Amino acid sequence: MMKNLSVFFGILLLFSLSVAFCSAQEQPATQPAGQAQTDAALLAEIERYGAAHQYSSALNKVREYLQRGPQDISGLAGVLGDLAGAANDMTVPELLELADLFRQLRQYAHAIGLLTDVLQRDKNNIDALRLAGDVAWDMQKAEEAAKYWNLVKRIQSNDFAANWGLGRLWLRSGQPRQAMGYLETAITVIPPDRPELGAEVLIALAQAYGGAGDHSRAIDTINKALEIDRQNLNAWYVLATLRSNAAVTLDDFNDALGDTSQLIVLTDADIKTNGMTPARLQRISEAYDLRLSVLWAHRGLFFERNPDGNPSDRLLPGMAQTAARNNTAVIDTWMKRTDLQRTSQHFRILEFAQIAATYESGDQPELLFRLGSLQVATGQFDDAAETFQRVLALDPTNELARQQLDALQAYQPASAPAAIP
Repeated sequence: MMKNLSVFFGILLLFSLSVAFCSAQEQPATQPAGQAQTDAALLAEIERYGAAHQYSSALNKVREYLQRGPQDISGLAGVLGDLAGAANDMTVPELLELADLFRQLRQYAHAIGLLTDVLQRDKNNIDALRLAGDVAWDMQKAEEAAKYWNLVKRIQSNDFAANWGLGRLWLRSGQPRQAMGYLETAITVIPPDRPELGAEVLIALAQAYGGAGDHSRAIDTINKALEIDRQNLNAWYVLATLRSNAAVTLDDFNDALGDTSQLIVLTDADIKTNGMTPARLQRISEAYDLRLSVLWAHRGLFFERNPDGNPSDRLLPGMAQTAARNNTAVIDTWMKRTDLQRTSQHFRILEFAQIAATYESGDQPELLFRLGSLQVATGQFDDAAETFQRVLALDPTNELARQQLDALQAYQPASAPAAIP
């Protein structure tokens, strides 16, 4: 039993981390020319304020810059580096804000330098200790993060960031019982300006309860998270996994299957709305993997038990149709998962095709045609249309490229086929 718990706990944590990682990776690669011009003007303002030692005004402009949405941040990093050079002239609040900005940009060396400066002025500055813990966590330095968060708790035992951090740390370390107390404290002190964190803490707490074997409490907790955010993919994944692990009756099994269906619907809707990306493909693949694991794990509910407690090969009375439906669902899910694996391979090949086309497309329309075909296979229809146009510019007689282009130009989003077959 404990082995099963550890396996399911590991699955929950891996999905949790993958969703966080995927969300961080899904950023647009380009920005409109008008926005680029406005961004350049904002960067110039930040530089002017910094040169005039008006650091609060400079930091206000940085916030304005970041609120404009994802963009190329290389210019901003350079400007902030110049501001960091004036650290001795800044107030502690200004240093902390600048350190947090560096953390957001993953410029950890700058963040650490500024925080060290603050802690040299005041070794018990709780904001600096809290942020130092967050930076260490981002850098995968768990022991260092724990050191700072424990220092925060000595000053303020119910500090949200410290309890949330230590709860996640113990959870990631595979010690859910140690995580529970910290997470139970964290859920009672959610920052008023960050209500969305309530769902995330509840998800982690449900994982801790589930990892400790308290499935009933875990399911109640994850349902509270879904009351806050019904679209939370991580919450649905955790709920399906917990229900599957705790399933005893056929109704329990059907509930777990229903949760996997909801997870697949949500991930598929995300793809249809926002387009196929490797990150979204990973999410829906994990949803189908979970559905398969549920279907396989509970086949034993349809069979009589041997004296040793293991399922026999004799179906229970009246279970023939249910078993047949389960087998059909296994086959269907497996086929869809295979299609997703093929699409994932297309994404991997696409990277090499793009590189090859960049260097060799001048006199090789067939190479561009392969690139366009891969773009179609991965749902990048606008890019594919441009690629087939390039093929026809090189080879106007290429009938296959013309047919592909005609099909893409006739494509209407309202009537588009589902992203997942």
